[in-house]
Amino acid sequence: MGLIQEIKKRLSPPSTPSGYSAAGMVVREPFAGAWQRNMELSPDDLLNHPAVFACTSLISNTVAKMAINLHERKDGVWTKVENHPSFSPVLKKPNRFETRQQFISRWVLSLLHHGNTYVIKRRDRRSIVVEMYVLDPRRVRPLISESGEVFYELQVDDLATVHKTITVPASEIIHDRVNCIHPLVGISPLVAAALPVLQSRKIMDNSVSFFANSARPGGVLTAVGSVADSTVEQLRSYWVENYSGHNSGKVAVLADGLTFQAIPQATHGDSQVLEQLGWTSTTVCSIMGVPPHMIGIGEKQSNANVLALDQLFYSTCVGHKVEAIEALLDEGLRLPSFLRTEFDLEAIHRLDPLAQMEWLDRSKGKLTINEQRRVLNLPPIEGGESVYLQHQDYSVAALSRRDNGPDPFGNSAATNDNDTLSSEAVDKYFKTIDKLGKIKDAVRRK
Repeated sequence: MGLIQEIKKRLSPPSTPSGYSAAGMVVREPFAGAWQRNMELSPDDLLNHPAVFACTSLISNTVAKMAINLHERKDGVWTKVENHPSFSPVLKKPNRFETRQQFISRWVLSLLHHGNTYVIKRRDRRSIVVEMYVLDPRRVRPLISESGEVFYELQVDDLATVHKTITVPASEIIHDRVNCIHPLVGISPLVAAALPVLQSRKIMDNSVSFFANSARPGGVLTAVGSVADSTVEQLRSYWVENYSGHNSGKVAVLADGLTFQAIPQATHGDSQVLEQLGWTSTTVCSIMGVPPHMIGIGEKQSNANVLALDQLFYSTCVGHKVEAIEALLDEGLRLPSFLRTEFDLEAIHRLDPLAQMEWLDRSKGKLTINEQRRVLNLPPIEGGESVYLQHQDYSVAALSRRDNGPDPFGNSAATNDNDTLSSEAVDKYFKTIDKLGKIKDAVRRK
């Protein structure tokens, strides 16, 4: 029996996790009643927002710039493996059309945009994973059998070598997900950004309309006597066609007692549009876990604050995603217990030379000189395989022996030194004195 037939037999019938949309995540209503007013938002609407685009790009690019290394455990220490014949190739080149950076960037973007990332694995005859493809999450649906086993229905995705709708077991899919209400369904953080983005869009749409009219408010045409309805419509159409939009600012000629009176409106400065747009962007940053200054929003930060905020970004926003990808790759590639994947965090330190040098300076006593030089991409030097410490540092054992002595602080050196001499040392001392005396007498007799 083939794999597909076996899967269909075991799914009787398959059920879809509650709350899951096969068409992908769609934020239909940022608030109650938005759908009836044609104000629903799609993922594309959210991604068009400058702050959303900047935050998602920053996070994905930050994770993607770190290399993925394979580490092996030897004598209790994890050391980097330069090249492993079975696992290193797929980590360096995940598939035929993407580099490692592009692959990881798409992985993180799918997670941020849709709350789910699906990666299908391709194996060779040894059952070793040789290719990985990030799938379109809108074409993937998790399935649960009556026995609780998990499968995934994949729709056609020619780029990922899925040429027809198939169902595969969970062992062939790497599924990364965040904000899970259902164990198999992730929720994008962009869901929380729907209302701020909608407000920002309305502000920007109004600004476009306002400035398309040369920042001139509307007004009222008045006549001395009564005007027929047909004439009103003709006047309104004529005025809009000739003196609004691209034609605003032209000289208007009024006859038959017509007058134009502009309607006073608040200017953009009075309505604090920039402050409102800044609020929506800052809110998006807080949802995505990105310090606003990293995408050019807010007040300029001092150097000390920038370093602290950057470290917070790396440890909270980026750190969780890095740890999750490492764990999923370890499980998805079925690495043995003595192997694991690790992102190269040195790529982050290299962005700040001062922080890198401070980190290396604090590693004194833990790293050898050559290990420190390797971080700086410098060749090893002679004598650089030793760990150095300052002279005033003593071992705990030496301090213990000193403290257990009769005078730990050495206040009475002469008395204590004599008291601590052994009897053999005293005898040897006096024998030496006696011998020197005999030599001195012999010299005098001559």
